[in-house]
Amino acid sequence: MGSDNQELLKKIEEGNYIDSSLHSKSESEKNRSFVIVQIDTRKFAFPSETVLEIFLTDTVYYIPFCPGYVTGFINRYGEPYTVIDLLALEEDRKQDNKRFIILKSDEDQLAFMVEDVLDIFPIASDSIVPLELESHTSDYLVGSFEFNGDTIWIVDSFKILERLETDLD
Repeated sequence: MGSDNQELLKKIEEGNYIDSSLHSKSESEKNRSFVIVQIDTRKFAFPSETVLEIFLTDTVYYIPFCPGYVTGFINRYGEPYTVIDLLALEEDRKQDNKRFIILKSDEDQLAFMVEDVLDIFPIASDSIVPLELESHTSDYLVGSFEFNGDTIWIVDSFKILERLETDLD
């Protein structure tokens, strides 16, 4: 499993990884890379340009007086990162995983707890189905796409950050 994560990290560091099998498509068709993760039985995607690192740690430090979807914080090289649990946000259930997606940000230090990192994959922009606000109750999911027969939900981490700021006020 460790070598799989190293391979995924290398793809992230290289920027927008494009599979050579997609070059046959027209140049006008744009692709976006996503980091695809699993949380419980659901699969989510983070735009790869927002992901800094896949991080493993056994210790999550509790933070009192926070919303239930804030698990605590992790120590990444001496810097604290607030841990968001999408399962707690979506279903009011907590997960106990040791793998985190660290997001790139100049202002906030956020990490999302995930069960597994499945792949980094380019998706054609026209394959992304935007969510209609009336059709889905989550205000932090912005779209979906099909990947290996599964529906993958695209996470808008900035909307989660906005909710966190509102919930803490």
